[in-house]
Amino acid sequence: MSRISTADLRKWRRRGFYSEGALVKFLEKNNYHAVRVPVSNPSLHPLPDVIARKGEHVYAFEVKNAGYYAYFPKQQMDKLFRFLDELIPLPIQQKHPILAAHLGKRWVFKELKWEDWKNDALPEQERILKRDKGNFDVEEGEKKTRSQTQELPGLIFDKMGKYWDAVTNTHPTEKEVEFIQKTLPNNGLTLDLCCGTGRHAILLAKKGWSMVGADLSKSLLIIAKDKMRRECVDFPLVRCEMQRFPFKDEIFSAVVSMFTSFGYLHSETEDLHSLREIARALRPRGAFLLDVVNRDYLLKVFKESDVADFGNFTMEEKRNLDESKTKMAGEWIITNKDTGEKLVLKHRLRLYTPQNLSEMLTLSGLQQKTWYGNYESENLASDSPRLIVLAEKTL
Repeated sequence: MSRISTADLRKWRRRGFYSEGALVKFLEKNNYHAVRVPVSNPSLHPLPDVIARKGEHVYAFEVKNAGYYAYFPKQQMDKLFRFLDELIPLPIQQKHPILAAHLGKRWVFKELKWEDWKNDALPEQERILKRDKGNFDVEEGEKKTRSQTQELPGLIFDKMGKYWDAVTNTHPTEKEVEFIQKTLPNNGLTLDLCCGTGRHAILLAKKGWSMVGADLSKSLLIIAKDKMRRECVDFPLVRCEMQRFPFKDEIFSAVVSMFTSFGYLHSETEDLHSLREIARALRPRGAFLLDVVNRDYLLKVFKESDVADFGNFTMEEKRNLDESKTKMAGEWIITNKDTGEKLVLKHRLRLYTPQNLSEMLTLSGLQQKTWYGNYESENLASDSPRLIVLAEKTL
């Protein structure tokens, strides 16, 4: 094995020191407080190369200088977590372990996952290439949005997990399922799209329906599976995106999407793709039941914020409408009463009118049959809280 010369080692260290200093300047330019940690042998200490703070968040960076790609050994990733876990007394949502690759004139940042460290699932090494986009936005101080990394907005429900289960447990599931039973025919396989914790699909299965549940959220599907065992029902649960199904053509007799699961995707084009996937998976004359919030009603009762109490946690929701009043930006702030930990989740919801949905359904090969304004099957009106449409796949 060839030995690294003293001169090469000094050159390598100077490059690393330069990149660490450059990162501090870059962070300060973006309104962080940042310092370089000058230790003689970093691998023996649970200390990052650079520590930074912005607002209530603390960031620990491991820095590499390279030409086209940088390798980060597991030991160096582990020390970021150890430093934040042992020395920074904040909730993990406010502590960020980040790999920083300085590749020529370009920075690539990757935030590591706490769950990987806690489950001893860190890779032996992490490689960052010059062409990689990374997943951390230094200017915003948070993981990048879909426009930067194409992360699906629906994953916010994955992060909510048990909190979302508690929120939906307050909803009138029995009434909603009775409405589904009155509205849809039970004559074949039914897909509960964006099934979440399975509250509709499980109850329908107990009533004799043949069900399949699909959702993007792994954590919600785990909750759904546990509930299925407790309720002694069994049906397939599939993790997938709503605009890209893994299902065969014309396999379902009905598809149901309840409680405003539609409208979170990045663009109206993607919403249209999801409707076309529904049409593809439906049999001829198959039924589609879509339930979203009624935009006209929402505008009448709109509040910029409110707080709900769910026993061991509270959830504050902050809302903003765009100028056209067709998109709502929301922020959920969940506070655990026992630990004081806060979980902050941002999302955007597209608000549809009957005219918008009618055009999109037609373009997707779905013909609207009936419009409802609530779960009592009353006709849709401007003051109806829900916008529910029953559509049918055209031949």
